[in-house]
Amino acid sequence: MNFEIIDIKDLSTHLGGMLESAFEFDSAELADSIKKLDTFIQKFRPDLVVGVESFYIDKLYRDAYYHYYSSKLKEYKRNCIRVSFFSTAISLSDFYSVQGAQKLQEHFMGFIIIRPTSPNIIGRNVLRPDIFVKNTIYHTSFARFGAAVNGIKLEVEGFPHSSQDAEFMVCAETTIWSLMEYFSNRYAEYKPVLPKTIHNVLSQLSMQRQVPSAGLTGLQISYALKEFGFGVKLYTANSYPGVELYRMIQMYVESGIPTIVAITNQNGIGHVMNIVGRTDLKIGGTFQYTPIEVFSNGSELYDYYEQPANYLVVDDNMAPYGVIPLSDPACNYTNPIWQNCTIAAAIVPLYFRIYMEADRARNVAIQLLKSHDQRAHLPSLVLRVLLSSSRTFKHTVSLNEELDLVVKTLIINIKMPKFVWIAEVGPPDLMADEKATGLILMDATEPKKPAILAYLLENSYIGPANGSSGQYSIPLSPFSIHKNLKPF
Repeated sequence: MNFEIIDIKDLSTHLGGMLESAFEFDSAELADSIKKLDTFIQKFRPDLVVGVESFYIDKLYRDAYYHYYSSKLKEYKRNCIRVSFFSTAISLSDFYSVQGAQKLQEHFMGFIIIRPTSPNIIGRNVLRPDIFVKNTIYHTSFARFGAAVNGIKLEVEGFPHSSQDAEFMVCAETTIWSLMEYFSNRYAEYKPVLPKTIHNVLSQLSMQRQVPSAGLTGLQISYALKEFGFGVKLYTANSYPGVELYRMIQMYVESGIPTIVAITNQNGIGHVMNIVGRTDLKIGGTFQYTPIEVFSNGSELYDYYEQPANYLVVDDNMAPYGVIPLSDPACNYTNPIWQNCTIAAAIVPLYFRIYMEADRARNVAIQLLKSHDQRAHLPSLVLRVLLSSSRTFKHTVSLNEELDLVVKTLIINIKMPKFVWIAEVGPPDLMADEKATGLILMDATEPKKPAILAYLLENSYIGPANGSSGQYSIPLSPFSIHKNLKPF
């Protein structure tokens, strides 16, 4: 394996020579492939330094090679090229010392596999969201992925991505693979899957061949995810029209659950992609939106997710972390055939023992606030609903410096299931600063009953304490909201 260090401005020229010699591309294949690469990296930071490894064995491409490409008349090479990115100047000596390895880890921005499938040469990749030039903060679901670059073990935080090869893997298989790669690196309950495994699972449903791939329906994608261990929930635009579907997507994405969306239009476009995060919410001190409830004293309740934000997609036709409004999911496509696409369905890969859904959790929280308002009038509030594992939530509570020790002790001692729904409330000006003044905890394993575990509102705690449930006065200052997404 050869390893070379170059500047990013020389990447296309350098790779052009490698593609011609290592992959034996002809002039047309070479031109088309370099055009794809240039489009993919056009928004990368200009200060990057690149490490290039030839003759790289990639597990994702090898699966496609042995189950498809090796059987074609045209000869495809078995090996790939790996391109690694660093945010500072590096040298070969950095790979041979402890201090150098620490420097490499600190500045490692991710990698891209270049595969011999012209023109769709962009294979498996994991990139930090801040590898791109951008003017806003990205809040994303992420996992840690390892890469042994020139003998040094490095890690990168990001969301896995690959372009489709248009034959063995199209958008549906790529989206499922990406999702499973993410979950398997975050949670021990899940395992990574390769394209052939996806095809084998779906062959149980299909009456025709799986390869070459003709794409999948939303129901087929849901079936595959169910077979891989998820309690899948499918939301359609027919059942959740307009903003109702957006609200489901927003709550799950805020919970750190990547959500597959299927988009369509009247031109016959059918495509799927993962929504993995969002940009900053543009919350103002005064909400100019229709309240979702009006309390008994005239105070109003607003929805946190009504504030303007764009969402981040991992789309196999684009570079990862593409920015879209939910109302125009194909806005990054320049071909007119993609115009007027809308989200037709959202497929949510839930942990199989999460039985309470997002819309029910939101309604339960609203009803509790209305009930509490009958006893003690509430001010105007913003409601934020999201899902979290109880371990992550309790960890966050333990380290929240703005919560009193009494409050921390009460929350940490609550008996919780593996996942809980959290409803946070606070006045608009405080929520604009990501501060809440109240909290409702709901049992995510309860699909029918209200299942309130405990709640804190207006310096009152209602829930279990010392072996019995009751209402207690507690000191409750504004506190930081719970976050499942990481800012980059």
